[in-house]
Amino acid sequence: DGLSQHLLLVDRQPRIATAQRLLGVGSIAVKLRGGSARSGSVRSIGYIGSYLSEFAAILELRKLPPNEVTRPMRAILQPKVDIPGDFAQKPVRASLVPVNPSQGAAINGLQHALEKIQGPPGTGKSTTIFHILDARVPPGQRVLVTCSRNVAVESIAQKLEGLDGWPLCVFGPRDRVGETARRHLLDVQVGGHLDERKVPRVAGVVAERASALKAAIATREAACRGCRGDRFLRAFLRKRYAAVYALVDFCGRLASYCDAAAVAPDWCKERAQAGKEQVLGRGRVFLCTIASTSRMLREWEEAMGEELRVHTVVVDECGCTPESSTALLLRLHPQNLVLVGDHKQLPPTSLAPPQALEGTGHTRSLLERCVLASGRVHQLREQYRMHSSIAALVSGLFYAGRLLTPGAVARARAEREGRPLVWHEVQGREEAPERSYVNLAEVGACVRACARLRERAAGASVALLTFYRGQLDQLMRAVPSDLGVEVLTVDACQGSEFDHVVLSTVRANREQRLGFVKDPQRICVAISRSRFQLLVVGNRATLAGDKDWLRVQEACSPSQPQEMRPERPVPVAGSFTSVFDMLAKLKERNAAAKAATALEEEAAGGKGSRAGLGKGAPRSARAEAGAESLMWQQGSLRGGAGGARVQPRREGPYDGVAHPRAAPYRAPKTEAELQMQFPELGFPAPLGTAADAKAASQRLPRGTADLRPATRNDEKRARRSAQRAALHGPPSEPDAGVLRGELGGAPEEGQEPPWVDVDEAALFEMFPDDADAVEETLRCFSGASHQGARALEALLARPVAAASKTVLDVEDDLDYDRAPAVDDEDEEAEGGEYSDAD
Repeated sequence: DGLSQHLLLVDRQPRIATAQRLLGVGSIAVKLRGGSARSGSVRSIGYIGSYLSEFAAILELRKLPPNEVTRPMRAILQPKVDIPGDFAQKPVRASLVPVNPSQGAAINGLQHALEKIQGPPGTGKSTTIFHILDARVPPGQRVLVTCSRNVAVESIAQKLEGLDGWPLCVFGPRDRVGETARRHLLDVQVGGHLDERKVPRVAGVVAERASALKAAIATREAACRGCRGDRFLRAFLRKRYAAVYALVDFCGRLASYCDAAAVAPDWCKERAQAGKEQVLGRGRVFLCTIASTSRMLREWEEAMGEELRVHTVVVDECGCTPESSTALLLRLHPQNLVLVGDHKQLPPTSLAPPQALEGTGHTRSLLERCVLASGRVHQLREQYRMHSSIAALVSGLFYAGRLLTPGAVARARAEREGRPLVWHEVQGREEAPERSYVNLAEVGACVRACARLRERAAGASVALLTFYRGQLDQLMRAVPSDLGVEVLTVDACQGSEFDHVVLSTVRANREQRLGFVKDPQRICVAISRSRFQLLVVGNRATLAGDKDWLRVQEACSPSQPQEMRPERPVPVAGSFTSVFDMLAKLKERNAAAKAATALEEEAAGGKGSRAGLGKGAPRSARAEAGAESLMWQQGSLRGGAGGARVQPRREGPYDGVAHPRAAPYRAPKTEAELQMQFPELGFPAPLGTAADAKAASQRLPRGTADLRPATRNDEKRARRSAQRAALHGPPSEPDAGVLRGELGGAPEEGQEPPWVDVDEAALFEMFPDDADAVEETLRCFSGASHQGARALEALLARPVAAASKTVLDVEDDLDYDRAPAVDDEDEEAEGGEYSDAD
């Protein structure tokens, strides 16, 4: 659960975390193997499987014999040398998808093993990829099309879906790909065979739904019987309620499936395996993101039992793909490698600081290196997105004036918008409260501009862009969610397009310091997202220090009062649901739904408590339980407030409320319940008289009634206790009289039961193999009233057989369940138990 037994990077060194304690939202303390402990904030840098796959591919390429080096590999090493490729010579079928002259020239000009196609914004790169597969790849050969984002996967899938003779197979997470790509996912084409853990729950739901549907049909058919022409009436019912009859048939087939899966659990896996082999065997076009390439290779090797080989690899959005990612693609031994992208737009991103990457080449893509080295590239020149004025500005700044706008597109954009480039001057001041720049004056201006745009273009798409994360947070909290405005950073919107774009530049200072706002690649992306109008909100004096921004100012018209003044006043803060609030609620609902699903599956599989999710449980079940636990404990999707949480105590019983979970722990309230939950205490048989039954039904003293819930470490303690018992023999039975005799008789009706203390010597007799724990517990409650009873409560909260640590304990785990609680503020003031992680 959580980060326990995970590989962490601490001070740039790999370490193993053996135990943990959550300190707050995004903050954690871990104990590392070897004894040291560290604390700090947690930041996920991605799925390590992708990095390991790329690294393994690089090592494999280094060891490749010279006779196995393919032509694309040699072309990558020597981009100035033209090495012939293997392309088919078929005519371009423009009747399927129209092509313009520049696209046709790029498609027909492919002849080398390494080809580069530069596609500026809105020039139809997906159309070009469609015709490359249709006209230039030999029939019967496999092709891999990969890109960096799922938005591009959806765009390419929409084009390739209509390509005859090229079965499409998409790899990726179901909840992230688009609707068209989702229809071609491997799991969807296989048939969506159920996980064996879900079969019992699905069988119950199917039986319930089928019974209700059959009852409804039977009622209507019974009303038709005996009537004149009942046969025709029943036929009308089948036609009128065809969906209901189809559902009944589907439920019957699904019930048969569940019955077969229950009798033979491996039957589901065999059917899924056979389906994967069939789908992958007939697939000719594989489509995925770069991050999902390792998943695709794993699926292929597990299903087919051999390495995947493809004829051609097409890399879309190659301008923002790190060159290290192409090593995984070269493992497929392609004959042709086609790079499609735009190195004038955003480069590959990295979580490392920019100054640490200077001179490493990590921010340079393979497309940029090969284009600059060879000087040859096929360029797409006709753009279909932007207003002709916006296109002229983008073309003059970054593409040497080569971009053209077709006449039909130029007329359509001009008829709808007469002021495509607008500059609104804001005399604000930049601030950096949390290591990211904000400009509050621009926030208000952007909200008014968006509100006015929504009033005069109700059905148009509007985006509010900014360069800085801090400004993004301020804008998301200030923009009402009912405006329907997308609030994004410039880096997150590459590949997207909108009818209207409002751009907040943020920077405003006398020294004309701009940071990465003056990066030409970011400027290119920022000003090329709009179809009709780009409204720039900024400070002219500050941005005039950069030549590119100076040309943007010269091309823009000054804003007019009616463009920045909405007819209805903007609501004040706190009186509306902002974009930030809406996204937070959406994340909370999604997280709650996932947690509920995980708990249902856990309960259906007989895992009502977390103690059943040990090492013997399925890996996916343990992962779901760990995710559910972290979600509720961290409150990461609840903003740190509103969710119930357990309040640890320094002294006395637990009085907090645990977070919702399956089969919650219920503390014993009567002697009979205590016997049932703790049979190892050695209680005698139940009393038979009415008086004894009445006495047994009385509430137990507070020291034994308010036991705390079981926690994660309990299972680990029980397992180690079993190992110690196997070596040293079972522990001696505790004296039940210590518990029952010391408590005295039952109190009278209406009287609160007395709290009778427990002798310290009796505790050592009850826990003979755990003397150290008894001493530690007594020391914790030293000076408190009823010290022995409180210590007994804490000791009973652990498995009774737990003993002191022996040589079997190879790890010195932190026992967070019994450690005294320390508030975050106190821990910082006292130096704490941990040192700050760098």
